[in-house]
This record gives sequence, structure tokens and C-alpha cells, in this order.
Amino acid sequence: EDRVYGMDDIRKEAKNWPIERVADVTGVDAATIMQITKVYAQNSPGTLVWAMGLTQHNNGSSNTRIAPIVQLALGNMGIEGGGTNILRGHDNVQGATDMCCLSHTLPGYYGLSDGSWKYFAKSW
Repeated sequence: EDRVYGMDDIRKEAKNWPIERVADVTGVDAATIMQITKVYAQNSPGTLVWAMGLTQHNNGSSNTRIAPIVQLALGNMGIEGGGTNILRGHDNVQGATDMCCLSHTLPGYYGLSDGSWKYFAKSW
């Protein structure tokens, strides 16, 4: 809860997406979606790992944004075995793809020393 803001808004939006609508939009049958989501939600911690398949769509940016949102909602960020991990042929091929992989730094590669996080917090 200390890492997620606006979950009530996300829950409200999720109510607009019954499983049948998700199946229609994604092309994945409802039973498969339910199987995947149940297994993932019941096993913690979990990590999301993807390669180019998630990004190579006209909505690829949205796809890569939802992965950390899902992880935050499930409490899988900032813990061993959790996070989002992007597999690429080389570092930062499509921008900063180390999002959530560097548990020892703050965004922008700021360290975790007292001065660094205070500076970062002021910048935020």
C-alpha cells in the first residue's frame, strides 16, 4: 500500500472489463485468461518477464506500462523474486528497460544513500 496510489481508480476501471470483453479484445479465450490469472495471483512473489512480443504493437507503450502496475497491485515490486524484467538483445535498445530491475538504485540511477534519496525526493 505504501507504493501504490489510486488503486480505487484502477479497481473502478477494472469493473468496465468483464472477462468476456477482455477475451474479445485480446483474442485469448476467457478460460485461458482465468487460468493464467489465477495461477499468477495465487503464487507469490511473481515476476513478469517479457521480450519484444509485448512491445511490438501499436499499444506497446501501454503494454509495458501495465506490467509494473499489475506487479504493484499484487505487491510484487521491491521484493526478491518480484518485479518486471525485460529481455532485450542489448541494454536499453528501446529506452530505459531496466525499470524495476535495479533494486539498489532510485530512478535516474541515484544511489540509496541518505543524500541521494533526499535529493531525488525533492526533484520528484
